Amino acid sequence: MSEIAITVSIMSRGRRDGLKDTILRFFQWSKHPEQIELFVLLDDDDDESINMMMTDEDIKKYKTMKLFLGPRVGFHNFSGWMKFVYSIAQGDVIVPAADDFKVNMKNWDEVFLQFRDEPAYIGWRARLALTRKAIEQHEFFTEGWKLEGADGHMFEYAREHNLYRRVGKWFGKAHYNDKTSDDHYGENKWELEDKSILDNLVYEEIDIYG
Repeated sequence: MSEIAITVSIMSRGRRDGLKDTILRFFQWSKHPEQIELFVLLDDDDDESINMMMTDEDIKKYKTMKLFLGPRVGFHNFSGWMKFVYSIAQGDVIVPAADDFKVNMKNWDEVFLQFRDEPAYIGWRARLALTRKAIEQHEFFTEGWKLEGADGHMFEYAREHNLYRRVGKWFGKAHYNDKTSDDHYGENKWELEDKSILDNLVYEEIDIYG
């Protein structure tokens, strides 16, 4: 197997079809899919999405994925999840993504990897990726960075510290607009009532390949 160069992470709930599309596009639109590892975090009560990850042969043909399950906390633990991802990631570029995102750039991995040896925040619109060197030197994904809703904050920080590297207007875009109960806005907005659960959150890794 080729060396892992890029780590993609996806948090998802209740968007089985959108999640599948997002996963496939990350692999299919890359030049070297074997160099991409992809972590998926699902709520442990999201039975439809879990079943899709365990049984869908289109997804399982890519052998560099890991599935993790945890209690439902929404995006309240995005910082903690990304800290966990970074602790086990093999890639030199870390790409936090969502289950409503579709890659539109052919060979996107080659574009990102041109920055792998420098501290860089790789941006396109509101999306971001970070090189390992940027994370290490600027302590991203630590307690000092509360990333929930902080894309703008990180963008301004990256600009100020000369980390920002723009990779194009249309790397990708949201493609799944149906609202879920975890939507951040409007009457369907879901909130975690007991935030103490975040103090000792544990993710269970599930083998999808059997």
